[in-house]
Amino acid sequence: MDVPHWQDEVLAIEPVSMQHLDLIIALRSDPAILRFTAREPFANREAAEQFLQQKVLDEVAAGRACNWVIRERASGTLIGSAGVWRIDRANDIGELGYSILPTCWGKGHAGRALAPMLDHVFAAQALHRVEANVDPRNVQSAAVVKKLGFRHEASFRENYKHGDAYLDSDIYALLHGDWLSRRP
Repeated sequence: MDVPHWQDEVLAIEPVSMQHLDLIIALRSDPAILRFTAREPFANREAAEQFLQQKVLDEVAAGRACNWVIRERASGTLIGSAGVWRIDRANDIGELGYSILPTCWGKGHAGRALAPMLDHVFAAQALHRVEANVDPRNVQSAAVVKKLGFRHEASFRENYKHGDAYLDSDIYALLHGDWLSRRP
């Protein structure tokens, strides 16, 4: 699957590759990020490599995901990753996911990077609907998807388990037509 490059004066996005393993490890080991993702850090580098290959790169190759890394253009520093995964071709639906390093939170980078990604999945991938599953405690993430035009559709109480805790989730969705009418 072709996952395009894109850039503006602030950010650049590029398809994720095995060269981005250190960024993926950093994103998946930061306690501030993990607090809202219900994931455990990788046990070791080999586990991270296996995840990146099987859960990201193989899914992109199979057409079930589109994934990018996000780079600050001025410094060239990798600051996050994002994409649409769990693509269901029978229903033209995918799920949005993203992580930005905490040192870059609050700068508008997530929304800026997600906009061309949404352009791609709605146009080139012909998705009709993109969903975002947000931990209700993650107010900043909810603000990002709302600003992009996602609508809150459902709240589920204790619908998944992480460790010994049952966690809630809020479901937001964006339809292709909604995106076309209000794209930032």
